[in-house]
Amino acid sequence: MASSKSRLSRSAWVDAAAVALRTVGPAAVSVEPLARSLGATKGSFYWHFSNRDELLRAALEAWESADTVGIIAAIDDSASSSTDKVRKLIAIVLGTGTGRGELEMLFGADHPEVRAVLGRVTKARIGYIEKLLGDSGFSPAIAKRRALLAYSVYLGQAQLEFGAPEVLPKTAASRRALENEFTDILIGSRLR
Repeated sequence: MASSKSRLSRSAWVDAAAVALRTVGPAAVSVEPLARSLGATKGSFYWHFSNRDELLRAALEAWESADTVGIIAAIDDSASSSTDKVRKLIAIVLGTGTGRGELEMLFGADHPEVRAVLGRVTKARIGYIEKLLGDSGFSPAIAKRRALLAYSVYLGQAQLEFGAPEVLPKTAASRRALENEFTDILIGSRLR
């Protein structure tokens, strides 16, 4: 008996898995729930992927491409000075929210695929911040320390969004004030 459920493209599966990864975390990249949400069969999944790890790897690569490589490229294309790029980066990462998925990836880093991509993403993000700070006039040592601190603030923001959202700014004006304060702290005095 033929099923009314259709076979989806590989990219449809990857897109759905990437959304699950961003919103819930690696555990949400699971064949049966994704098939149900897509209105597809597991056979459609196995047409494109040999197993769940292959789909997880593709979803992680899509996340890395969009949420790290894509953001860096957009910032580099849209802002002229390194200080403007720092401001734009802070506005993006503090203004849009990270979602539970990114935090769950930290907790899911015991999975080899997650750990590998998370390591690359973390190094790329910290390295980009370090480069922007160096281009803004900070010494290499200070740029490195501040980049690590900035990324730590980002991860703390993710934790607060998930565990205590009530302590975060509620209005656009208060979020902008927080972004401005963080920017001032991050790119303030270059003499220390």
